[in-house]
Amino acid sequence: MVILLLPIAVGFWTAFFALDKQSNELLWSAIVFSAVSLLLGYLSYDYRKKVFHRSIRKIAELGSFKDEEKE
Repeated sequence: MVILLLPIAVGFWTAFFALDKQSNELLWSAIVFSAVSLLLGYLSYDYRKKVFHRSIRKIAELGSFKDEEKE
């Protein structure tokens, strides 16, 4: 999501600073997209750090997989 939202935020910031008359709509759109991008970036970093330090473990039981050839 960060990869999708960050270029949108940059586009809004570019439009905000490129126009002679700076509009509040562009400013607030740029702020919102930037904040959401930074929040999602932090959350993904934090989650990956927890997985790396084994605070969170992903476990899949072998019995949960179906053997499609036997059916």
